Amino acid sequence: MWIKTLSLAFVTSTLALVLVFTVSITYIGKTEDAFYGVTEAGGAANTILRKMCLFLESLFVDFGDGTGCLRESPKVEADVCYLNTNWLAVEVLRICGSRIAPMVEAFLSHYNTTLYDDGNRLRILLFKDISIPPQTVSRLSLGAKKAVTGETIYIYADVVSGSVLPDWLDYADLVILASLQELKNKNLEQIQRYKDHVKGMWLGIGFGDIAYSKSGLFETYKLSLYYFLMRALGQRDEIVEWIEDNINRFMVDGGVVTHYNSDLTPRGDPNVETTVITALALFSNYPEKFSLHKKVDYGFTTLILVGLGISVATALLTLKVLERRKRGYALRPHLALPT
Repeated sequence: MWIKTLSLAFVTSTLALVLVFTVSITYIGKTEDAFYGVTEAGGAANTILRKMCLFLESLFVDFGDGTGCLRESPKVEADVCYLNTNWLAVEVLRICGSRIAPMVEAFLSHYNTTLYDDGNRLRILLFKDISIPPQTVSRLSLGAKKAVTGETIYIYADVVSGSVLPDWLDYADLVILASLQELKNKNLEQIQRYKDHVKGMWLGIGFGDIAYSKSGLFETYKLSLYYFLMRALGQRDEIVEWIEDNINRFMVDGGVVTHYNSDLTPRGDPNVETTVITALALFSNYPEKFSLHKKVDYGFTTLILVGLGISVATALLTLKVLERRKRGYALRPHLALPT
């Protein structure tokens, strides 16, 4: 009777352990995926991503030699292509399956990668190292090219200058980028300090950093960078929820406008840089490349450990009883069979 009871207890505890483990993995997966770009995939999110892709494609400038670039914006910088933002845009165009992605790549291949990759602060979004603390940036003119339409397009690149930006901690975007680098480095304490510092700049409708104090306008790409960071960490908070509820307000014709006022009204042209940062934050898998993006649920972890302990204890007890019964059977005197 004891053997049957213990065996049943062992099987039951083992099944319970498997069930708890399965439920916990499912829960953790749902927690990680509880972000705008993932939970709405195939519905509203796909529609937004398609609009973003169409916006980027509408900015394409064909040079007639198998290459082309994305002008930075429809109006304000219609005659300018930045290597840095085009390099990021290629990643988004790949997500979209856009036919112009290879042509933009071919355009970039004519330039030294130092001009758009090595010296690009935003390269951390593609899981590539950046310098900390952040350095000042210089804008280089790389000449001009004629489009098939006859218009002249001026090419620029923003590169780091080598000198540290003294007040970088006053800019929400730079602190977030530094946080991502520290996340890549697995420096947990520094990540938390930086994140708390950025959250201290939150004014309920945007980040009130030094740029805001000078212009009186909030910047959308800082929302997207924060969202990217929180996806990388596998965390959610009230800021993330606010971004999900309001990010659509800053989209015009599929593109994302950089500035908005306290009434949440977009100010200015949608542009490549803010659009691709937002697309990478909402819809790409790049946040998942950061090694610490997995969210650990300690409640379920505890249940797993407790269940494992019960299973092991039950197994040991079962073996002990079996051993004693076997020993007792071996010592029991045998009755002589009649001859």
